[in-house]
Amino acid sequence: MSVEHNINVLLKYSLDNNLIDSYDEDYFRNLLSEFFMIPFADKEEVISYDIFSCLKELYALKKEEYSFENFTSKVMDILLPRPSQVKNKFLDILKDDSRKATDYLYSISIKSVYINEENLKKDIKWKTESIYGDLDITINLSKPEKDPKEIAKAKLIKNNINYPKCMLCKENMGYQGRASYPAKHNLRFVPLTLNNEDYFLQYSPYSYFSNHLIVFNKKHIPMVVNKDTFSHLLSFVDMFPHYFLGSNADLPIVGGSILTHDHYQGGDRVLPMFFAEDLFEIDVPSFEDIKVTYLKWPLSVIRLKGKNKERMISLAEKILDSFISFEDKENNIFAFDENGNRHNTITPIASKDKDMFVLDLALRNNYTDEDHPLGLYHPHEEYWCIKKENIGLIEVLGVAILPRRLKDSLQWIIEDIKQHKDISSDERVSMHCSWVKNVNTSDLSSLEDNLKTEIGHTYVKILECCAIFKSEKQARESVLKIINNIR
Repeated sequence: MSVEHNINVLLKYSLDNNLIDSYDEDYFRNLLSEFFMIPFADKEEVISYDIFSCLKELYALKKEEYSFENFTSKVMDILLPRPSQVKNKFLDILKDDSRKATDYLYSISIKSVYINEENLKKDIKWKTESIYGDLDITINLSKPEKDPKEIAKAKLIKNNINYPKCMLCKENMGYQGRASYPAKHNLRFVPLTLNNEDYFLQYSPYSYFSNHLIVFNKKHIPMVVNKDTFSHLLSFVDMFPHYFLGSNADLPIVGGSILTHDHYQGGDRVLPMFFAEDLFEIDVPSFEDIKVTYLKWPLSVIRLKGKNKERMISLAEKILDSFISFEDKENNIFAFDENGNRHNTITPIASKDKDMFVLDLALRNNYTDEDHPLGLYHPHEEYWCIKKENIGLIEVLGVAILPRRLKDSLQWIIEDIKQHKDISSDERVSMHCSWVKNVNTSDLSSLEDNLKTEIGHTYVKILECCAIFKSEKQARESVLKIINNIR
């Protein structure tokens, strides 16, 4: 199609999606004509269109100047409401309906192609049954795999080396991008006040689950889990009861991929851990108004449920403080290293169930030894073929974010099995022998599904590696000690 036609497609798309007003059509037509270096684009009627095909065709004119992602970011920004307009409309809607306000911002993030739905279709997703309930498994085809050691090093980098300082800084909005750093022209976020502190709300371009959002601090300050964290999380779900919000742990190995900037993640309350059953109840004297339970879940998780937000915050802080000093050396649970650096922390997740606040506290420990240099409570080496990266907030909730290399590995394994080839002799996939041996390979028609099922079962074992307590007996005894220490 011609450049002129595709400019008309962009304008039609923007009008259909209420990104621009019909009064401004000529204005935007001129901006697009200038950007694509043509005198003008005559108006023509557009009956049907595919916005992604349009962008790909137009990219041919600009591929010497931009990557496709950065080109898309730049073009869509031309047609978007300015950041202040988005902010003002969001805050106006928020006065009456928090769900409609977030729906508006999410819609802008989709229509601007900041969340690229065409890319998301490439992700491979399925569910795996387990004794803990169904888990969501995803082979992510857009996010590069990160090394835990590199994540830990990032926390030590001086803040003034680059601009923006990280992917979560407010200066990203409108940023042109650079090598290994995407453009953010079409990013839109809105301000929030949580416990008298300034935060911003945006949606994640990766969208690992429904309405995947990010709440990040206005200041570029390191992540920390403390009383304020619990207050921020519960304040958010009080404001947006249709969403959950959680924090990655604040230590390397058991934390998220960005420890240098205080932030949280959340979205629709549809993830597997929210439906986990209680394994046993916990009696906490002086907090009888709060129901406290230990979950039947691969990781070690304590759930608090109550109506009083301040009481929930108080109890969560006491449990965190007690757990930080908790040790069980016979079971390799160490609170501090020889230099006094702590190993224990919590991954907290807040939500609301009708008029009740819910706060899930996943207990984490980043102790390492010679046999487990990346962490004793990290995926063990035998499972690195499936997942070597940190187990963060999203994985704690039961959503596997597996590396893109598994897509090729799956196809090579299928090829080898169909050719009656021993995969141990294929250096491309020999590391997968440990779990493939458990797969029924006799029925080739269901082979891929069987392989995916076993990947899911292996992922359950990966999560179990991260559990601090390895049995119900150990959990009951250990939790009792933690609770006793707060009395």
